[in-house]
This record gives sequence, structure tokens and C-alpha cells, in this order.
Amino acid sequence: MTPYIFLGLPKIKQLNFARGIKEEGLTTETIISAVEKTLFVNNEQMVSSSRKRPIVIARHIAMFLIRKYSVLPLYQVGLLFGGRDHSTVIYAEKQYEMLYGIDREFTNSADVVNKALFLNLK
Repeated sequence: MTPYIFLGLPKIKQLNFARGIKEEGLTTETIISAVEKTLFVNNEQMVSSSRKRPIVIARHIAMFLIRKYSVLPLYQVGLLFGGRDHSTVIYAEKQYEMLYGIDREFTNSADVVNKALFLNLK
């Protein structure tokens, strides 16, 4: 069975559970693209098994933002990142919440992505 991956979603104007997005104009693609452009990480690196810090930071930020701005279940977010397990997505969320505000590099990276994401929506 081939899993269904939520890529290529159109921009929408209201909550649409079938499409998985809560925020107007946001898609999983726009979130991943904003992370890739601002943190200089490509899609192959994001879905790879690499544990290099810049790639892990980018992956965790992307997972957190997709969970925050979508209604996708954990396992589908994991599928977007190379078929990762739902527990990996939970761990990414916890790492984001733990590191934000404490780790300067992580906080700066997260702020840059958030700013770029919402500047593109306006």
C-alpha cells in the first residue's frame, strides 16, 4: 500500500480538514520551502537520515510548524520527512519547545523561518 502524502496542496482560505491546513495561505509545501530557503537546506537533506545539527534544526522547525499550522496526524507529518515514525515528530516538537528561547542558534533559526513564512503570505 502506497501512503498518501500531502504535497502540492493549493492555498485555501478557511479551515479544511480534508486538505489538512488551518492557516490561510499556508500549505505543507510553503512551510517546507520557507525552511529550505532560509536555512539553506535542500529537500534531500530534510528527508535524509543525516544527524548534522543544521539539518536536524531545519527538520525539527519544519515538523513543528507543520504540526502547528495543519491538522495532519503525526504519521502523515512523518511521511513528509522520509517516512519517519510518529514518535520522531513528537520528539521534534518537544525539542523545539525545549530549545526555543534557550539555544541562541535554534531560536534565531526558528525566528528567521517564521518571519519569512509570514512575509510571503502578505
